[in-house]
Amino acid sequence: MLRSGNPLGCPCGGILRGVRRAHEEVELLSDITQVEVIAVGRQIRELPRLRREYGAGRSRKCKGVARVRLPDGAIVTAELHCYEAHGLGRQDTKVKRVLRG
Repeated sequence: MLRSGNPLGCPCGGILRGVRRAHEEVELLSDITQVEVIAVGRQIRELPRLRREYGAGRSRKCKGVARVRLPDGAIVTAELHCYEAHGLGRQDTKVKRVLRG
């Protein structure tokens, strides 16, 4: 599911390019809340891959909470992690863990 705007609330904003969970697409059902930046620039372990795939930018890794629909149809609240870069928008978003059903 694609959304425009800045549902995550991180300074970079951008378009949601897809949320994944173990290489499966999941549908984002709500805006992402309780957002916090957890790494910036060289603190990000996957920075070389992000720059190779998306180009250079001031990258940051954020986490937040949202309702998602899993591939099996279950609707759950999950913790999401995403990478964003200034001028490039959101690069990757993934479900890190399910918080409650």
